[in-house]
Amino acid sequence: MKRPGSLFALLLLAAALPAQQPLHFSPVFRNYTTDQGLPNNWIFGIQQDRRGYLWVSTQKGVCRFDGYTLYR
Repeated sequence: MKRPGSLFALLLLAAALPAQQPLHFSPVFRNYTTDQGLPNNWIFGIQQDRRGYLWVSTQKGVCRFDGYTLYR
């Protein structure tokens, strides 16, 4: 008969640990408007380029977002 492998040991360890509540991840949402630099508050599309910039298209133009600032 084979001895229990590492999978069995891992399952045994997991069963022995006390049940904990799952970690909760609360994403941060920020609203950007014309006050923060958007050309218009109606957004038609968002696309990310290779450099990581977000390009936001609105009714009054396109702007680039680097994660901190909106550039027209």
